[in-house]
Amino acid sequence: TSLNEIAKRNALNEITVRAKTKNPGLAAFFTEKNDKKISQTSVDEISKIKGIKNIYKEIQFNDFSSIEVDLLGFSMITDVLVFGAQLEIVENELPNKEIWTNAKEPYPIIMPRKIIDSYNILIATPQNLPTVGEKDLKGKKINYYPNHSTFFGGGMEKQEPIELEVAGFSDKVNLLGITLPYQVVEEFNDKYSGGNSGSYLDLFVITDAPENTTAIAKEIEKLGYSTEYYQKDMEEISGKLARLSISLAIISFIILLLSGITIVSNFLASIIERRREIGLLRAIGASKFHIKKIILLEAGIIGLTGSIIGVIIGLVS
Repeated sequence: TSLNEIAKRNALNEITVRAKTKNPGLAAFFTEKNDKKISQTSVDEISKIKGIKNIYKEIQFNDFSSIEVDLLGFSMITDVLVFGAQLEIVENELPNKEIWTNAKEPYPIIMPRKIIDSYNILIATPQNLPTVGEKDLKGKKINYYPNHSTFFGGGMEKQEPIELEVAGFSDKVNLLGITLPYQVVEEFNDKYSGGNSGSYLDLFVITDAPENTTAIAKEIEKLGYSTEYYQKDMEEISGKLARLSISLAIISFIILLLSGITIVSNFLASIIERRREIGLLRAIGASKFHIKKIILLEAGIIGLTGSIIGVIIGLVS
């Protein structure tokens, strides 16, 4: 894969900014909502850093939500987190910008691409179910129920469904739910959840050049925020691979050492058992050099044969 192809999927001049949480993960959405939000003051503070080209915002619907969809001949309803993103974050995934900027029912949604991979690998394949692709889901109509939960009670009855339509898939949107136009989620918050809180879930910072991304991210981190960006992910992966390589090298050395000790022990035992044979060879004129040569040749043949068989078994399996 070329660097250009990688950059298309993971822009080298983008930084995702989040507030630091004590308990990162799905639980944080329910237990630390106030800590996760970023205010307009945060935006102003970050925008002062040199080298930042643009800052785009992501918000979250402030209450429970559920969606209902017909898929593979089954109708299912489940809870979902709903996010709102500005056009610039998802425009490369849309057939045209108009459906996002002037959204109307059925409202367009962008789904995280990794959800399809997770379903195909973790559910469809083990259960011998049909796999799905982006083409199968694109244009799919979904019923959305704000202020309704399938997991929690409390008298949250389903209201009239709001129709959504899958417009595309992205690696940039939040993995934990579906993403709608920013202004639509603002409207939903005003109508169903008592208005917006004046804060944001994430910020997407666009830098002026890829080579400045790491330095800018470090400046943002100094302000007390956490950052995610492609170069950082690659550094972490490289570090993990380096540690894995060292671990494998140590394990391989230990295996070779133990194998060598085992082989030497076996041949020493074999020599002791063959003392009479060796004595007979010495009696008919064989020198110590000839006997050593016979034993080493035998060991070499056994080692070579074992190596060839091991390689063949390794390739076949």
